[in-house]
Amino acid sequence: MTLTSQLTVGVAAFDRYLAICHPHKYALVITRSTSNIMCVLPWILPTYVMLGPMLGWRNWYPGIPCSFDIIFPKSLRATAYIIVYIVSIITAILYLPVLKTAWRYYKRMNRYQQNQTRDHMQTTNKMKKAILGAKVTGIVTIAFSIFWLPYMTLSSWIMVSPTAKSKLESDLANWLVFFGASNSMVNPIIYAWKRPDVNQQFKKVFCGSQPVSNGENLKN
Repeated sequence: MTLTSQLTVGVAAFDRYLAICHPHKYALVITRSTSNIMCVLPWILPTYVMLGPMLGWRNWYPGIPCSFDIIFPKSLRATAYIIVYIVSIITAILYLPVLKTAWRYYKRMNRYQQNQTRDHMQTTNKMKKAILGAKVTGIVTIAFSIFWLPYMTLSSWIMVSPTAKSKLESDLANWLVFFGASNSMVNPIIYAWKRPDVNQQFKKVFCGSQPVSNGENLKN
C-alpha cells in the first residue's frame, strides 16, 4: 500500500509538472495510452509483491507464528524502500519548478489582471486549475510523508541494524503501520477541502441530487 501510494503521488506530480511548466507539450505527452499506463503502473509491482504470499510463496510451517519478516525477506523490503525514497526525491525535485512557475504566474496576474482578453482569461483559468491540482497533490505528498516516514525510518533502521529486533521495536513498528495506513482516511478530507468539484460529486453520490448553481436558485 505504501509503494502504491507513493508511486501514485509521483505520477500525479509528473502530470502537474507537465501541465504547469510545459503546458504546450502536455497534450502531446499525456495521451489516452499514456494516461492508462500511468494509472496501471503504480499497481504492477505492489500486486506482484502481495499476490506471492497469498499464493503460497514463502509459506511458514505449522506452529510457527506468522511474521512479516518471514513473508517478505529483507531483499524485497529493501527494494520497496529504495523505490519509495527515490520516487519521493523525484517528486520533490519536480515540485521545485512547479512552485517557481506558480509564483511567477501569480505575480504576473496581479499586475495585468485588469487588462485581460477573453482568450487570455480562458488560459488563465486553465492555469489556475493546473496550479490548484498541483497544490492538492503537494498537500497529499506532505501528508503521506508525515504518516509513513516514521514507519519507513524505523523499519529501515531495524533492517540494517546488526542486533536482533527487540519486542519494543516490533510492537512500535506494528503500531506505526496502522498510523501510516490511516493516511488513506486523510486523503478524501484533503480533496474535499481543496477541490470544490470533489464536494459537488460527493453531494451528487450521497445526496442523490445534482448540485444547483446560484444562477438556477435565483431563477427559481
